[in-house]
Amino acid sequence: MTRQSASKAPLTVAVLLDHLNFFGRGYEGQLRDALCERARRSGINLLLLYGGALDAPTALGAADNLIFHRLDPGEVDGIIVAAALISAY
Repeated sequence: MTRQSASKAPLTVAVLLDHLNFFGRGYEGQLRDALCERARRSGINLLLLYGGALDAPTALGAADNLIFHRLDPGEVDGIIVAAALISAY
């Protein structure tokens, strides 16, 4: 049984991104805007998580990805990974 069928709540989709730039019009900004618009029109809750490389060798770099540990797969219906840097430093 999925989370949605159990509660009849709207779908919730997490989007993992590796670059936070709310003001730029680069790839991730355009992707974020498109996903937000589509989710809004479809009644889907979107959870945007910005982090860094999972295997970052520095303490500061490793701290960047701690947000991903807050993601509980039981609380979302799907996950979109849109970040090349998440997989490799």
